[in-house]
Order: sequence, then C-alpha cells, then structure tokens
Amino acid sequence: MIIKSSEFLTSAVKPSQYPEPGPPEIAFAGRSNVGKSSLINVLLNRKRLVKASSTPGRTQLINFFNINNAFSFVDLPGYGYAKVPVSVSKTWGPMIETYLQSRTSLKGVVMILDIRRDPREGEFNLLDWLNHNQLDRIIVVTKADKLSKTKQKQRLASIANVLSMRASDLILFSAKSRLGKERVWERVDALLGFENPCETTETGAQIQSETQTETQTTAKTNIKTKIKAKTKAKAKTKGKTKAKTKTKAKKKTKAKTKTKKTGKPT
Repeated sequence: MIIKSSEFLTSAVKPSQYPEPGPPEIAFAGRSNVGKSSLINVLLNRKRLVKASSTPGRTQLINFFNINNAFSFVDLPGYGYAKVPVSVSKTWGPMIETYLQSRTSLKGVVMILDIRRDPREGEFNLLDWLNHNQLDRIIVVTKADKLSKTKQKQRLASIANVLSMRASDLILFSAKSRLGKERVWERVDALLGFENPCETTETGAQIQSETQTETQTTAKTNIKTKIKAKTKAKAKTKGKTKAKTKTKAKKKTKAKTKTKKTGKPT
C-alpha cells in the first residue's frame, strides 16, 4: 500500500464519541507493551503518529486514524498490564468489546503477540470473541529481531501450537528490520477489499523503483566501461609513442658513438 496521507482523527471511550461510520476500519489489538504502536507507525511510514506510552498500560482510549482519506486504522487500548489499577483495567474489556461488537464499518482485527511470550488468557478470550462474532483477524508476532532466526522458528511453531494454528498463519514482524511489513499489508488490503488498479501496492512500486535503479546502475556501468576503455586506449597510444621515442633516441646515440670512433658521419 502506498501511503499518501495519515492523520489522527479522534479518541473515544464510547460509541457516541466515535467518528461517523463510513470508510472501512481495521482495528489493532494486543497486550500492553507488545509493540502495537511501532507496528502501526511502520505500516504508515511514520515515526511517531501513534505514540507509545513510556508506562505500559497508560493508553486507555480508542484512537482513530484516517489513512489516505480512504480507510481508518483504530488503535485499541492495550490490555493485561498488571500494574494498572483494577478500576481502570475493568473498563478495557467493555470498551473494546463495545467497539468490536457495534462498529459496522469494522472489517477485521490485527491481533498482536510478542514472539517471546506464549499466548495467555487475554489472547484466548479475544480470539474466542472474534471467532464467535465472525470477525476476520490477522495475527502478527512482533519483536522478531530480539531472537536469532533459529529461535524465531522455534517460538513461531510453539505459539502456533498453543493457538492450534499453523505457523504459516502467523506473520513474523520486526519494527527494526521491517520484516513482515509487506505480508501484513497484503492481508490488510484483502480485508479492506481493495481491488481498484489505482490502489497500487507498495511491492509494485518497489519493483518499479528497483527496475529503475538497475537500469540506472547498468547505464552507469556502461559509461564507466567506456571511460576505462578510452583510458586504456590512450595509455596504449602513449606507450607506443614512448617506445618510438626511445628507439629513435637509441639510434641517434648509436650513430653518434660510431661517428666518434670512425671520424666519419654515417
């Protein structure tokens, strides 16, 4: 997906504060400190559009973002952080459930997991709720850069086993290396139902850019080759000229030596 514009719309805690339904929405849900803000920022090519709280669990609002004036991303409050007061954590469940259940423009949910942690009760409850309400979901496993490639495969298989899924159903993601970004967008595009040719994927743009780069590189290489060939030709010509000059000089020296010995010019 080529992102032309992305902006914060509003925050809400209840339906009366939601934006008017219309453009399709994709919601992002996950445990506190799972990397949700980083995922959204990477997808939108922004650094701090979605701000991560320095204290996990402090984001207690549903935040709406307008993307390309065509659809919206919805950042749901992080759940499951033990240090949050019970009175606050109790409001998360109803707030998230109300949004998921009542929002007619919602097309799917991106559920985010930390690769270093096994799914727990919060994740199982969310999955059960999504399945019960027949909501499409994309499961993204973040912070892949924290582990080696071998460990990544092991953890991915373990998480898939706990969730009774295939490892291929999970998308491995890293905000640091951008690993998995294209796969997430492919799934998001499918949920949004974008089929218009003008909605060019970023992959296509990258291929076009890479092709142009390769063409430019080839052209530069050809120019360098021609310059090298000309330089070699000039060097060769200079070498021949020097050789001729040395030969003439030797002949003159020999002639002078002979003249001195015989006393006659040659």
